[in-house]
Amino acid sequence: MPSSSPAVVGFDLDELVAAARRGTDWTEDLALMAADGVVLTASWHAPNPFSGGDSFDRSGADRLDALLKEDSAPARRFDEEWSEVLDALARLQEQGAAVLVRPLHEAGGSWFWWGRPDPSTYRALFAHLQQRAADAGVHNLLWSYGAAVRTWEGVDEPLSLLPDRVDLVGLDTYDCETPHPDCGGRDADELARDEVDLTGYAELAAAAPRAALTEVGPAHSPDGTWDPSVITRTLAEQGLPAAYALLWFDDSFGRKQVSSLTGGKAWLQSCPDALCPVGAAG
Repeated sequence: MPSSSPAVVGFDLDELVAAARRGTDWTEDLALMAADGVVLTASWHAPNPFSGGDSFDRSGADRLDALLKEDSAPARRFDEEWSEVLDALARLQEQGAAVLVRPLHEAGGSWFWWGRPDPSTYRALFAHLQQRAADAGVHNLLWSYGAAVRTWEGVDEPLSLLPDRVDLVGLDTYDCETPHPDCGGRDADELARDEVDLTGYAELAAAAPRAALTEVGPAHSPDGTWDPSVITRTLAEQGLPAAYALLWFDDSFGRKQVSSLTGGKAWLQSCPDALCPVGAAG
């Protein structure tokens, strides 16, 4: 019987830091997964360094260059937050675990405070995070650039923001299941059809050593009636590779995780050791 365990486990660096502040260290649990062969990948929903708000607070979005000025208060706050993240990643390094880090993702859109930046500023900020990690002696990292699919409303061309040095590029793409402002003017037939929009993915994949679907699945699905096998089927039909496909956890935007989706467990079990034939893992 093929393993039904995922080959890739994702977590959020901001939540890892928040837990550490409360006295809970989850790095040992993550390191044990890595020792079992699981690939760890982490996004960072960075707090807003201009306002102190969360990642969805758009304050300061028009002056990201201030984060590159060491004497500015936002830059100091941003670096302090990243230093705590690096402390957590260093603990994983001490336990022999590597992490694929995906900071400042979906920058082409306008929902995060780092969204829709000047491309040169964004690339410099990404490089700044990498340099801070190197200076801190944290070398257990691979770097991922996660782009929002450009067919979402108001998304900039993903390649325009591609950092200078990344190990993996990725696409975040969701399929709306019910009417919602996020879903544009899709009609009932479109909403009923399970699909994966890979617009621009081939171009991204050609620009880096490897590529993945860094977030994929349904959005606004109240019952999980979305068949994840459409992921591997679409990749195969378009002849595109994927190092992995990461499905998000269930949240206010609907059921998303593999175990919550129709046929999700069966799909995962159909891929030996969570490795599907076309190269997209669950």
